[in-house]
Amino acid sequence: MKLHVKHIFSGLTLAQYGELYFEESFNEYLCKGVNLSRNVKEKSLNGTSLRRVTTVSPDREIPGPVAKVIKMDRLEYDEELTYDTSAFKGTWKINVPGPLGSKFSAGGQFVFREVSGGVERELWGEINVKVFGVGKMIETLIVTDVEKSYETAAAQTSQYIRDNAALFA
Repeated sequence: MKLHVKHIFSGLTLAQYGELYFEESFNEYLCKGVNLSRNVKEKSLNGTSLRRVTTVSPDREIPGPVAKVIKMDRLEYDEELTYDTSAFKGTWKINVPGPLGSKFSAGGQFVFREVSGGVERELWGEINVKVFGVGKMIETLIVTDVEKSYETAAAQTSQYIRDNAALFA
């Protein structure tokens, strides 16, 4: 199932947004608003190539019928990002441990672009779940949840930029 989100943030430059996006205290702030727990397992910068692997645990239960089929009531996964700091674009991939891992694939790309007065963030990719009878339902639940989380995070990001305008002047 395809995933696509796009948001515009005013009041900062492309370089400032690139830094903000990977700032840990900012990510912790965003996670509170979208009910995620996170733990950075790895973060490295090699020239202009940034790599970050984060274990993410959404603070919500999987609906009962789905949980019964996949034998999990909560999902935890590793988010692997690679980002070219000079091109302002990167890739993302989700790795799910355990029995669901072989039945789940998710990944795609993201890009930050300069627009008049700010920055546009666009992310796209695919989420595929191969579980007989409920795969499409799980895909729909995940894509809907991710899109909702990005909407919430976009509103939080805009508020953070307004509240901290002096940092971006």
